[in-house]
Amino acid sequence: MPAKLKIHLPDDEGLHKEPVEWWYWTAQGESAKGDQYALMFVLFKGSVLGVKNIYFAHWFSTDVKQKKFKPHFKVFWKGADDSGLRNGALSFSAGPSIGMRKNKDASYQIKTPDFDLRFKPIKPPLYVGDTGLVDLKTTSTYYYSLPRHEVSGNVVAGRRGIKFKGLGWMDHQWSPVTLFNQFAWTWFSFQLDNGADLMFFSFGRKPETVMGMISWPGGKQQTVHKLKMTALKTRWKSSLSGASYPLEWQIDIPSLNLHLTCGPKLLNQEMTHAHFRYWEGPLWVHGNMGDQILKGHGFLELNGVPAGKNIILIMLRAVKHKNPWSFLKKIFS
Repeated sequence: MPAKLKIHLPDDEGLHKEPVEWWYWTAQGESAKGDQYALMFVLFKGSVLGVKNIYFAHWFSTDVKQKKFKPHFKVFWKGADDSGLRNGALSFSAGPSIGMRKNKDASYQIKTPDFDLRFKPIKPPLYVGDTGLVDLKTTSTYYYSLPRHEVSGNVVAGRRGIKFKGLGWMDHQWSPVTLFNQFAWTWFSFQLDNGADLMFFSFGRKPETVMGMISWPGGKQQTVHKLKMTALKTRWKSSLSGASYPLEWQIDIPSLNLHLTCGPKLLNQEMTHAHFRYWEGPLWVHGNMGDQILKGHGFLELNGVPAGKNIILIMLRAVKHKNPWSFLKKIFS
C-alpha cells in the first residue's frame, strides 16, 4: 500500500508555522556560446518566539570557465513582502531586484541582482522518505523536491545580460529544528543525462541519518536507506574560516549496483556570513549502474565542517588586512 503523504501540493508551497523554513533553487547550464554557469538562490525564514518572521537569502552565480564565484547574503530587516506566502501560494519579494513567485502557467520565477530565471518543472514532486515527513532521529522535517526543471532566463556577467538555458532543482523544507550541535549535513543532488535525478544526504553527528531518494526517468520515485557515502582525496581549505571541506566523493548503493563518483567544478565556493558558513557548489558526476554508464552534474552542500579559526581570529585578521573595511564587508554584508 502506498505511503500516506504528509505534504499536499500546491497547498504546502507557502508558509508554515514551524520556526525554520527554506525554499532552495539551483540551476546549471550554458550560455549561447557554451559557457557554463551554476546558480543558486535560497530564501530562509526564522521565527522569533513564534511572533515575528525574519527572512534572509543567500545566492550566488558561478562562471565555471572563468572560475568566478559571486556569493551574496541579505537579511530583509524591512521591505520584505511575504503576504503571498501566507495563503499557501508561493510569492515573495524584497524590492525590485529580489523575488520568488509561482507563475500562472505553474512555472516559477526566481530573481536576484545576478540572474532572472524561469523554472518549469518537468517531473513530479519527490516526497522525501516517501511521505514527505522525515524522522531525523534528533528532530524531523517536512521535505519535498521538484527534482528537474527546464530553466531559462538571463545571467548578469559584468554589465552584460547573458541568455541562459539549463536544468534546475528545487527543495522546500520546514522543521522545528534550530541551530544546535546536530545541525550538520552533507547533501548531494544529481541530474543524470539518462533522465534520473538523485538526492543523497546525511544529517546529524551521533546518531546520524543517511537517506537517498531517486526519481527515475519516468518519474517513479524510490527511497534508499542502505547506501555508503565515502569522502575521497580532494579537499579545499578556506583561507577565511580555516575549514577543510571534503569535495570529492564516492556513493555506492549495493542493492542497485549503482556507483557514482563526483567532484567540484570550482573549489572556492564557501558561503559565509559572520560565523554562519557552509560550502555549496556545482559538481561533475560519473559512474555506472551495472553495465550502464552514467554521467551528469549535481550540487553539493556541506554544513558543520569544523572551522580552523574562530570569529575573533577572523576579526583580528581583518585589522591586519590592507583594506579591513572591505574585508569585513565581505563577511558581514
